[in-house]
Amino acid sequence: MILLFLLGLGAGSFLNVLALRYKPGGWIFTRDILSGRSHCPICQKQLRWYELIPILSFAIQLGQCRHCHQRISRQYPIVEILSGLTFVLAPIYADPAPIWIFVVLTLILIALIDYRLSIIPDQLNLFLAVLGLASVGLESIWGVTFGAGLFGLIILLTKRKGMGMGDLKLAAALGFLFGWPKIILIAGLAFVIGGLWAAALLLAKKKSLKDAIPFGPFLAIAAVVVIFAGDKLINFYSQYLL
Repeated sequence: MILLFLLGLGAGSFLNVLALRYKPGGWIFTRDILSGRSHCPICQKQLRWYELIPILSFAIQLGQCRHCHQRISRQYPIVEILSGLTFVLAPIYADPAPIWIFVVLTLILIALIDYRLSIIPDQLNLFLAVLGLASVGLESIWGVTFGAGLFGLIILLTKRKGMGMGDLKLAAALGFLFGWPKIILIAGLAFVIGGLWAAALLLAKKKSLKDAIPFGPFLAIAAVVVIFAGDKLINFYSQYLL
């Protein structure tokens, strides 16, 4: 468990690099993204290896840059911890574990990029669809039909103001990957989580009704919840709410 968690921490650190260096319209794995040395985003000081140890460096430096003493984004340890937990929990709750580990890591990357840039790279949606090939069946066909159909309808009715094409592609990929009826659960959870988050931002006056909020992170969160607790949620709904 400890080894898996440490491997996950390293994967999370790598996800942060990919998410923060990605440029709109580009590829995820390019020489510019993979070869550059890490540096402080504020003072641009190049970081040494002991400043890049997942979680540990953040804790020792009290969440500050060692050079300019500005606060470091909490995204770094949060993503590292989430990735570490994914490596530990996937072998217990998801089968086959390697595929679902890649799914969760991809969803985390999608959420980070969409939150920062309000775009979802096509290559990541395609990668999710490829992972879905491992479970192709009637459930997958119904899943991709529902995912693409629902979000396509929203885009059509709102003239692309309610959703973007990236959201449609992500929903289709998730539908293909998870199949029917779990795609319904993912969509429902995403709308609930997104609605609560939007309401909180409105109450805090950080957003207005005219502001757009990326929907990809909510789809990603909902999908991860379904990976680890989807069957339990469906059983609970069937047993107590129907």
